[in-house]
Amino acid sequence: KENCEFCGLEIYSAYEKGIIVDENNWDGSDIFIIVGYPGYILVTERVKELIEKHKLTGVKFTPSHELKWPEGVIKP
Repeated sequence: KENCEFCGLEIYSAYEKGIIVDENNWDGSDIFIIVGYPGYILVTERVKELIEKHKLTGVKFTPSHELKWPEGVIKP
C-alpha cells in the first residue's frame, strides 16, 4: 500500500500473497473489514468456530493469507 501525505491518495496492493492484517491498526474486533479490500469480511478463529459449531450456512472460510487477486481484474 502506498499513500500520499500531501493529497491523501491511497493505493492498495493486489494482495498477491494474501491479505495481511496489520495488528497495529486492528482494534481487536472479531468481525471486521480492511479498507481497500471490498467484498471480504474477515473473522477471528473464535467466530469461525462458533459458526461451524452451530452449523450456520451461506459462508465460506478462506484463510486470509490464501486470498488471491481475482483473475481478469486489473491490478493497481
